[in-house]
Amino acid sequence: WSNLNMRSLNGQINGSFTVSEPVNNNLKLTTNINISQINIRNSFDAFNNYGQEFIKNNQLKGVGSGEINIESYWKPNFVLDQEKLKINSHLIIEKGELIDFKPLENLSSYISLDELKHVKFSTLENTIDVQNKIITIPVMEIKSSALSVLISGTHTFNQEIDYEITLLLSELLSSTFRKKNTQITEFGEQKQDGKIFNTVYFKMTGNTNQPKISLNKIRFMQDINTNIKKEKEIIKNIIKEDILQTSKKEEQEKGQEIEIEWNPEL
Repeated sequence: WSNLNMRSLNGQINGSFTVSEPVNNNLKLTTNINISQINIRNSFDAFNNYGQEFIKNNQLKGVGSGEINIESYWKPNFVLDQEKLKINSHLIIEKGELIDFKPLENLSSYISLDELKHVKFSTLENTIDVQNKIITIPVMEIKSSALSVLISGTHTFNQEIDYEITLLLSELLSSTFRKKNTQITEFGEQKQDGKIFNTVYFKMTGNTNQPKISLNKIRFMQDINTNIKKEKEIIKNIIKEDILQTSKKEEQEKGQEIEIEWNPEL
């Protein structure tokens, strides 16, 4: 058992480590690390991109904080057993930038939207899990004033990917998008912070070297069905209100006496 407290990468790192030998000549390392206000790019550079190629040090900027729990198993000669590796991480990145990020870069080659090549965001928060050689990314939103990108999906150690990507476009950016991408006509709508954003849904499958990008028509139809249900509820409420108003009016008018004065001598 060992504790670690240090200042590094322009921030603070605290952690604990437990080493055991459940099987002869095989080690189990349990690691709990808390990071605060570290330079994300420097950390990726110092740890050789953490042994992955999904996102590299030159593609990400920001200040990171969070908690990382790692359970790793090591074979003789310190060979990592990837099958047993488990990671649970809750990460927060502030003042962030994504520069030519692979999923968005691939999307940029499919649609014409310069804003996807360099996306800046104030805060990005998510919980990412690794188990059975699969990285699972719950829905995370990369948000700016004119554009928001929602990404979720899985990414295997063999670089097989299965992502769902949603673009939320402001009215101004949406009109530019429609002019540049005339082949895409399927839009949904989402309301956020009192504003209406046009939405486009994509699927990204295959592998990172040759990703297959397509419109996610199932997600689009789900969005339409949701909006139709909302519209039906609104119409029902309007009809109910009209019926109630009519009933009240009839009740008020019922029983009222009308007096007519008539002088036959005139």
